[in-house]
Order: sequence, then structure tokens, then C-alpha cells
Amino acid sequence: MTGDREQDIRRVRDQQTVLYGAPLGDLIARLAEDYGLSRGRLASILGLSAPMLSQLASGRRIKIGNPSAVQRMQRLLEVAPDVRAGRIAAADAVARIESERPGSVLTRATDRLPRQGALDVQLVLRWASSAEDLGRAAELLSADFPALAEVLRVYGTGSAADAEAHFEQVRPR
Repeated sequence: MTGDREQDIRRVRDQQTVLYGAPLGDLIARLAEDYGLSRGRLASILGLSAPMLSQLASGRRIKIGNPSAVQRMQRLLEVAPDVRAGRIAAADAVARIESERPGSVLTRATDRLPRQGALDVQLVLRWASSAEDLGRAAELLSADFPALAEVLRVYGTGSAADAEAHFEQVRPR
């Protein structure tokens, strides 16, 4: 019987990886560590009960049924690199995510456009070079190409929140 249960858990974790990119137990543990949260507090932030979060983490449940909880988890995962790097305090990030209006499933893409666009630009720049090098490049370009220097500074060395605000400001409507 124990072998069957272990097989079931392995199957659930595999399905979670397909749905979320990693088993939920791993994502939950990473978020709790990154933000310094208990599982109970993390469940509260996500809008789940602590027992449900436990069942998801242990592989007894496959997926999160609440789309708003999935969105909040995604936001926590998006901001986590800035929290780990010290660019934003964990408590500030959590407060900001808790204050965001949960979008409906139908309008999710529109709500995410500035956030995703900014994150995509950040990912490309940070793949290309270190924050220190991007800052130095911005300094070199600032006299002749101030707008490009600003992009390098904001997206290359700034926080996700700074990038989102800039992206929202400059994107065509």
C-alpha cells in the first residue's frame, strides 16, 4: 500500500510540474523561505486554507482551484528575485501583492501586460549582462542617448516595481 501512495504522490507532483513549472511543494517551500513566511501565513496571502495548502504541497491534491490564488502565487514568484536580492523588502512585497485587486480570469491578460512586458525586458537585459555592467553602460550612454540609458538603469538595475511603472508610463496605448 505504501508503494501505491508514493506512486500517486509522484504522479501528482509530475502533473503539478506540467501545470506550474515545478511541484507545488517546492514552490511553496521556496516562497516561504524567500519571504520568511510560515505556511499558514502563505496560505492566507494566497487565499487558501492552511489544510488545502498542505494537501497541495504534500501531493495529495493536484491543482489550485482558485484562479485568484494562482495569480497571487505567480506575483509572489515574480517578485521573489527582487526580495532575495534585497531590492524590495519582503513585507513590502507581500503588502503590495495583498493590496492588488484580484483580476478575473477573463481580464487577466490585460492586467498582466505591463507587468509581463517589464519582466520580459528585465529578463533579456539581465541575461545579457550583470546589473553592475548595465549601470556602467547607462553612464556611458547618458550624455548622448539619455532614453536608452534610462532603460538600462530602470530595467537592468532597478526593481520589478520600477520596471513595471516605467513600462506602464512609456508603452503605447
